[in-house]
Amino acid sequence: MTDEAGLLSNAQEEVMNGRLRAIRSSYAVEFAVVTLPSIGDAPLEDFTLKLARQWGVGNKKNNNGLLLVLVLDQRRVRFETGYGLEGYLPDGLLSRIIHDRMIPHFRSGNYAEGLSEGVVAVQQVLDGSYDVKPDGGDRSAVSNVSWGTIFIFYCVFMLLASASVLYQLTSYRRQYPRATAVEEYEFLRRRISMLGCVFLLLFPPGFIVVMAIVKSRQNKLKKEMALCPRCHQHSVHLLDQSLEEDRYLSPSQQMEHKLKSRDFRVYACSSCDHAQVIGYDRPATSYKRCPNCGTVALRYMGEKRVRTDRGMMIRKEWRCLYCGENHTQQYRDNNDAEVAAAGILLGSLLGRGGRSGGFGGGFGGGGFGGGSFGGGGASGGW
Repeated sequence: MTDEAGLLSNAQEEVMNGRLRAIRSSYAVEFAVVTLPSIGDAPLEDFTLKLARQWGVGNKKNNNGLLLVLVLDQRRVRFETGYGLEGYLPDGLLSRIIHDRMIPHFRSGNYAEGLSEGVVAVQQVLDGSYDVKPDGGDRSAVSNVSWGTIFIFYCVFMLLASASVLYQLTSYRRQYPRATAVEEYEFLRRRISMLGCVFLLLFPPGFIVVMAIVKSRQNKLKKEMALCPRCHQHSVHLLDQSLEEDRYLSPSQQMEHKLKSRDFRVYACSSCDHAQVIGYDRPATSYKRCPNCGTVALRYMGEKRVRTDRGMMIRKEWRCLYCGENHTQQYRDNNDAEVAAAGILLGSLLGRGGRSGGFGGGFGGGGFGGGSFGGGGASGGW
């Protein structure tokens, strides 16, 4: 037990350390409890995981470590579980312990009782006496619902969903009155490609009806698309060769095409050479849109720590490969606060400070066995 926030009396710390020793001896679980006045702006989840890994709470072979951290100024608490305990102490159960057994005491300012309740609840889970009740509701009432009723609700829901999808697909011109036939056709094509397979698996009848209506609309749009708005000849077609497309793209679009940050479809008239270019952002691209020129050619160049009059900052840098503009973003470096808090804890661990004199009383000489953590656990605030 390390009480850097000064929330427990000496007698309460002795009781807490006794419970932690009992948990270790009875269930081979290394359980550390820490209170801190502050960790700066660092997220509690990140700090707790780093601290658990830094200390190596738990046995290296079994990864049976558990860390409980309370940060007073954030009014938050977190359990961090080692790999070996995630099956015994799942995240949902730990969240219930925090909200049902600990937070009510924290809200009334009784931090010692709240921490004690959390430790006792973990001990009860390990010995099988913890009363895991359902979240609410009468299971018998659920079991009495017939499959027929469930099917009816499913059909009604999917019919409403089908109607909603159909409305969205067929309302493009109402939302964008000046949209061309090419733009509406491309909108329908992309939406169907995204929704089609999922819709077919969930509700085939609705999919068939929606597809029939959409295909009918697409056939009408194809006739409109073929008519060139400039020369009024039916000679507009989709270009399928990159070399043909490039001459219709603007310089910035050619850069995006080269970087593969966007996809383009070009509909050109073979009579008058009029063309309409439709562009799409590629979701998997690492490039961002440049605030200066609007081209999706902003490349991330890296980050570095810089000292400013506001303290240490992290500066991220981007460069646009089209216009050459450089962009930066700065935010506070939270490592300073984390290092300071970890230093306090390590000093306490080694017996150089802190109210508890380190973990020596509870964990045999102030050391842990090198347990591993993967980020499992639960958090709560009050």
